[in-house]
Amino acid sequence: MTTPTNEIPLWQIKPELAKMWNEVTRSSVLTLVVYAPGAARAAQVIDRLNVLQGQHPSRAIILAVEPAEMRSEPAAVVSLQNHQLAEGASQVGDEQITIFLPDTNTDRISDFVTPLLLSDMPVFVWWAGNPPTNRHVIDDLVDLGDHQLFDSAAFPQPIRDIGILAHIIERCRSTAVNYKAFHDFTWARLLPWREALAQSFDPPYLTHLSHLTHLRLGFASDPNRPARPAPAYLLAGWLIARLGLTATSCTTRENGALAATLTAPQRPGAIALEIAPYTVPGVTLVTGNLEPTSQPSLLHGSLLFAEALTSVNGETITFRTMRTSDPTKGVSTITRGENDALEPLRWLSLETPSELDLLALQLTRFRYDHVYEDAVLGAQALLRAQHG
Repeated sequence: MTTPTNEIPLWQIKPELAKMWNEVTRSSVLTLVVYAPGAARAAQVIDRLNVLQGQHPSRAIILAVEPAEMRSEPAAVVSLQNHQLAEGASQVGDEQITIFLPDTNTDRISDFVTPLLLSDMPVFVWWAGNPPTNRHVIDDLVDLGDHQLFDSAAFPQPIRDIGILAHIIERCRSTAVNYKAFHDFTWARLLPWREALAQSFDPPYLTHLSHLTHLRLGFASDPNRPARPAPAYLLAGWLIARLGLTATSCTTRENGALAATLTAPQRPGAIALEIAPYTVPGVTLVTGNLEPTSQPSLLHGSLLFAEALTSVNGETITFRTMRTSDPTKGVSTITRGENDALEPLRWLSLETPSELDLLALQLTRFRYDHVYEDAVLGAQALLRAQHG
């Protein structure tokens, strides 16, 4: 690794990079732009990228946005991460450009970033933390990249922020030449839940989908901290989109709880949707990256259970997927009435991937995920029914 420069004016970034490339081969396959709220988060992002060096050769542009009272002028730090792809091979490098911006200079982030983008390379934009509150900043970031990376579980105001995300998706869908791919870490964490729910309705239970009466979701919450219901809202949006449901009414509470009435054409009766927060005794709820600890831990807002109830010929059948006392494991059950098991237990892994693992995975995804987009739009339609 080359020694990072001291803080330099932005105009010196390219000359400094040119000096560092003397004995190193450029091997970038993408540009990664990171929006990081604060220098501390930027430093954490750099640590993540250092671990990934060589896996995704890139130019990383980290935007560390700080309060204006802490920083009055933009500045940059430049470094080059050197590594060998094989023994005896020439050195290749990953560039890291950290730009420190006062929050009064974020109206046109693209003015700082666009001159540094690598030509003819895909651009990933990672919102590493809470999304910006300024819509102009968000639109500027979206327009910078082909791929948007973020974690909706970190949305501080999920109802507002899901609405903003839905607006971005609708805007991009309406302009084919400006289409974007969206990569949500929360969506990746929901994969085993989506698979388990879908598999529960494999034949001979497929016809039960036409006889749903209740959908219930529970998420982990600490009553002493702001609720993080976005994963549950997103899973509900997926169910609404895939099953062709419409929310006719919806109420939410400050703790993230939600109650809604859903209907669908050619389906008898309405479906009651309930989302509720639950405390998890003996488990530490964390809001950042999960690190190995002696105490069982879980991301704040993680799903705890998902169940669907159907009524066929007067019999209630419950399809349930839930975490066990070990939060890294889950079971799926199908029961009639109270405890009459219709199928054997199915075990599944519910380990929470680290932020590093999710970042590495998403940087290999170059396709659009229309199912995810539909899930966001479904969640937005659900939440919008509060005002219907």
